[in-house]
Amino acid sequence: MKRFVLLALAAFAAVSDAALPRPIGFSFAKGAKFAVAGYSGSVPLTGFPVLVRVRANSPEGFSYADLSSSTGADLCFVDMDGTGLPFEIDTWDASGESLVWVRLPSMTNGAEFVMCWGGGTSGKAVCNESPFSGYVGVWHMSEAGGTVADSSGNGFAATPSGTAAATNCVAVTGPVGNGRQCSTALGAANLSYLSVPSYDSKSVGDTFAVSGWVSIGSEQAGNDNDARLFSRKENYQNAHGWEVLWKTGKEIRVRGAASGDNIKVTGRDYGGKGWKHVFIVYDGKDSVFYEDGDRKGSKTGGTAASENGRPLAIGGYANDNGS
Repeated sequence: MKRFVLLALAAFAAVSDAALPRPIGFSFAKGAKFAVAGYSGSVPLTGFPVLVRVRANSPEGFSYADLSSSTGADLCFVDMDGTGLPFEIDTWDASGESLVWVRLPSMTNGAEFVMCWGGGTSGKAVCNESPFSGYVGVWHMSEAGGTVADSSGNGFAATPSGTAAATNCVAVTGPVGNGRQCSTALGAANLSYLSVPSYDSKSVGDTFAVSGWVSIGSEQAGNDNDARLFSRKENYQNAHGWEVLWKTGKEIRVRGAASGDNIKVTGRDYGGKGWKHVFIVYDGKDSVFYEDGDRKGSKTGGTAASENGRPLAIGGYANDNGS
């Protein structure tokens, strides 16, 4: 399973201007030029999805009223040569902020691209490819409740599971659109998490990079319980599978076989501290952990996870998430 680090974007021009690239097969009334901001790396990232936030007059000159479709259908994105870029509308809110993912062929800080709108032509005529076609699983969690769709195209929908899924696994406001609440207390009666039962159908195995935004409630910080972020274990002592968890001792742990820690990163105070972005690279023995874009720890030669054929679980308490 893979996901991605989110980057901010800055819009610096919005014009009805013939100087903007003219996408083939798409007419538009207005356009805005964007530039990537916030990426400090020196190496260009290939095929990277970035987030575009739009609302009335942001970018300057943008108005939902200029679109002929209430769902944003006559919107498209192109590079500076006019070539269509893969994009996906995550959330469309004509009375507020909309979120759109756009995949850039090569991303550096300051990389430019253009959003066009208002011509009455479907943006998918320019590029109908998914920006997440190279990923194993992508869950935006923009739904108001129920099953969470997978944007990768692989059909890995995440289903609310557990005895309390109907009441506990509900939508919450996240750092980018919605998030999803999972277990709120220890015990079988409070069990809720997201399950991806078809995860093993494509022989993904246990070599992966996984990332996402997580928030641990303040009530969790005072309990001697572990919050599983991502897991394929039945419990921490199980000899098969793997898990990524946050311990109340302010640690992030990645575990392979049994209860041995492939990596243990201390000083991670998440309880009641709001949203954190976590990113873990794991190849069965070696692990690297990033928090909010900064590398916080790594380990080589850990205990390799063995395949158990279990679903992927997102969220839940250790020993209690039913994965």
